[in-house]
Amino acid sequence: MEALSKNFEGKEIGSDDANVDVFMKFYFEDYTPGDIVEVEDDDDSSKKKKVKKVKKKGPKRATTAFFYYVADIRAQVKEDNPGLPVSELSKIHGKMWKELPDDEKAPYVEKNAKDKERYTKEKAEMDAAAAEKADDGSESE
Repeated sequence: MEALSKNFEGKEIGSDDANVDVFMKFYFEDYTPGDIVEVEDDDDSSKKKKVKKVKKKGPKRATTAFFYYVADIRAQVKEDNPGLPVSELSKIHGKMWKELPDDEKAPYVEKNAKDKERYTKEKAEMDAAAAEKADDGSESE
């Protein structure tokens, strides 16, 4: 804002001396959309730097038996304990799972086993495709 008041003082916005093109040239010089811009780093270590998370390619990991169980009981637990924060509800879920007999855990363990098979199959397919792509790349040279 300070640069605006110093460089464009007394000029009427919209006039030939202070139109959009003049402002764009003043602030962005010869930049045109699509140009690659290099960002100057202030090297200020006191500021937190944002870390860009890179999504790994590949199949979604297998869901655990516990998460299948929680998906089934979540609504009921929330209804029985209104107003509790998620952290407390999670503690209740964990306690209920720990106290659940093995025969009642069996359906969730079966779902987990099926999901593990799905993941293993998809992972093998992805690895085979990646190996094939690597082989194709080395043959073309």
